[in-house]
Amino acid sequence: MEPNPNLDVKAAELTPHQKLQARLREITASQPMETAWEQLWKEGTSPWDAQGVNPVVAQLVKENQIREGRVLVPGCGSGYDVVAMASPNRRVVGLDISETALQIAKAHASKCSSSEFVQFLNADFFTYNPPQKFDAIFDYTFFCAFPPSVRPQWAEKMAELLALDGELITLIFPIADHEGGPPYAVSLEAYEEVLRPWGFQLTSCEDDIPSLARRKGQEKLARWARTVSRA
Repeated sequence: MEPNPNLDVKAAELTPHQKLQARLREITASQPMETAWEQLWKEGTSPWDAQGVNPVVAQLVKENQIREGRVLVPGCGSGYDVVAMASPNRRVVGLDISETALQIAKAHASKCSSSEFVQFLNADFFTYNPPQKFDAIFDYTFFCAFPPSVRPQWAEKMAELLALDGELITLIFPIADHEGGPPYAVSLEAYEEVLRPWGFQLTSCEDDIPSLARRKGQEKLARWARTVSRA
């Protein structure tokens, strides 16, 4: 997702990308979450979708910087990052509330050699109840989809889903100061505020990371260890 368009600008003056952002806000403001995201994917209003592997994910995979075992990607969308992470030693679950998004993801995965190590599930993150906890969770353009009032629930669910010695990887975006959303403006401090009470500790934060051109300077890669059940 990209920062929101200036709503004072006349519609005729908006760029195509800003028009998509305006439509995104319109739908999410007028429909429940469970139908809004499906509607957006159905009509192709998905300005957050990079339609390819995120440069940070590509680098993490190349450098073997993602834990082996069970990995979760909530709000996985078209699934490029899920497929890129998957390997014989890393089974990846892509979770999304939109069935249309998952159809796109499955079609992409079917063309890739790592497809047998991937599972896509149509489920609500907040009610998802897997049989096992995850060794790692990757969050990107997911935290920013929720208003600040929902963030404590997001953190509580992360703590529930992640193994006690697991790692949460957050690609923090968009680092900005605009009002409203989605995407809602975020910061490292916003993550720390809700994660710390659940026993998460920041282990590293990088801002010199590979990014898509239009997102350069608006992202940081933060990694969190969970070594206690609650702080």
